Amino acid sequence: MEQITKELFIEFLIANKNYPEDSFLMDHHIIDIVGKNNKKLIYADLTILDTISNNYLAFVEFKEKISLDLNQYKLYLGVLNNPDLRFYFIEPFEKNDFKIYIFFENKLQQISKEDFPNYKTLIAKSLADKKAEIEKQLFERKKENEKKKNTITSTLTATILSLVTALTLTQSLDIFDFKSDKNDKEIQNINLKIEKKLNDLKGKIILLETKKDTISKTDIEIQSLKNRIKI
Repeated sequence: MEQITKELFIEFLIANKNYPEDSFLMDHHIIDIVGKNNKKLIYADLTILDTISNNYLAFVEFKEKISLDLNQYKLYLGVLNNPDLRFYFIEPFEKNDFKIYIFFENKLQQISKEDFPNYKTLIAKSLADKKAEIEKQLFERKKENEKKKNTITSTLTATILSLVTALTLTQSLDIFDFKSDKNDKEIQNINLKIEKKLNDLKGKIILLETKKDTISKTDIEIQSLKNRIKI
């Protein structure tokens, strides 16, 4: 019965939904479920491909009787973590007919034959999902970059204040006229420490500016990626 339903469904896709004959893979290996002492191979009864990119568009399972108990489909839910994929279940109905179900919002829902997407629509939906996922990732990257920018700006401000304080201290020391050799040596040591501190601070400023430039370049790359996303 499952084989008959499979043939009917494929004929329906080719004749009514403009699916190319070479867009189907039968009994295709999807994932492995690895247990403590065993490994279980998971296959899809029917896999639908984008014939140009060879990417998966949808998986189809044929069942004698569809159960609405979601626990039965936990293996498939793992695959559905990939937003580019869709899972359909086909159940025989009366003579030479079938019902179609789809996973939607973590539950099985029946859809009509008219609502089953044609080939171009399924490709468009897959591309739209990819675009949404990429934009989500880019948004997270941009948010993280903004956070880094704010941190760098705060650090840079604190560094500049330290630099100003050190310069002010140097100028203050020059005001005093210490005559003793001991005082001269102490002032010289202080000046050397301040000079070292100034050089360290200058190095930090250069490093922070470099990081800021890198983040700005990342922002440009993110915008470039957005501009290249096409549906």
